[in-house]
Amino acid sequence: MAMSPAILHAHVYHKRFFSRTNAFRYKIYYLSIPVDQTQDTHRYHGLSINQPDWLSFHAKDHGHDSSQSLTDFIHQILEQQGLLDQVHSTQLIAMPRVLGYGFNPVSFWLCKNAAGQLIAVLAEVHNTFGEKHSYLCCHQDHAIIRDNDYFYSSKCFHVSPFLPRDGHYRFNFLITDQLFSVKIDYYNADNQHQLTTALTGKFKPLNRAALIKAFWSYPLVTLKSMTMIHYQALRLWFKRIPFFPLPQQYQNQLTLTKRSDQAE
Repeated sequence: MAMSPAILHAHVYHKRFFSRTNAFRYKIYYLSIPVDQTQDTHRYHGLSINQPDWLSFHAKDHGHDSSQSLTDFIHQILEQQGLLDQVHSTQLIAMPRVLGYGFNPVSFWLCKNAAGQLIAVLAEVHNTFGEKHSYLCCHQDHAIIRDNDYFYSSKCFHVSPFLPRDGHYRFNFLITDQLFSVKIDYYNADNQHQLTTALTGKFKPLNRAALIKAFWSYPLVTLKSMTMIHYQALRLWFKRIPFFPLPQQYQNQLTLTKRSDQAE
C-alpha cells in the first residue's frame, strides 16, 4: 500500500543537566513525505513540492548532494549497509519551508520493510552554519528496530557552540503508524549524561484544512525554530556556559551507529 504525506503535530523537549540546568519545551509540526514523491514538481492538498509557495517542501534542502535525488541518496546509503533489498518504503520527517524560509535542526528518514516495520533510521543533523551530518541507526543483523533498542555513536559533528565535539549519543525510537517519538541523549567525554533532546507527536492525514490549521496554529514555524535556537544560546551565554568555536568539520558526512543494546 502506497504511503501518503502526513502532518506530525509534535512537542520538542530539550534539557541540559550541567554545568547549568537549562530546559525548554515547545510545540511544532513536521511533514512526513514519502521519499519516492519528492522528485517531481507538484502540489498535494495545498503543499507544494519543489516549487515556491506559502508552505512547501524542497528536495534540495535534504541529503548531502543537491544534484542527487533523495531516492538515490538513501538507496546508496542502504545499499552500502546491505539493507536496500529489505527496504520497501522510506518516509522523510522534516519541517516545511514557510513563505520560502526553511531550516531543519534534525530530520529523520524512516526506512521500513514490506510489512511496514522499521529497520533503519537516518538522522540528518543541520547546524546554523549551513553544515550537515547524518547518523544511520540500524542493527548489524538487519533486525527490526524495537522501542527498547538503543543505538550509540560518537559525536562526529559540531552543532551547538556550548558543547564540544566529543563524547557520544544514544538514540531511541518509538515509531508506529500513529505515533512518532525520538529521544537523543548526549554523554560527554567523561560518560556523564549532559543533554536530552526529544521529539514526540502524532501523525494526522495531510490535507489543505490541516495545513491551514497548522500554519496559523504555529505561525512561521521554521523561523520560530531558528529563533528558539538563538534565544536558548543567549540564555546559556548569560549563564556563563563555556563556548566552543566552530572546528573544521570531518569530511565524512555519514556515521554508522554501533550495534544496539537492550534497554538498561
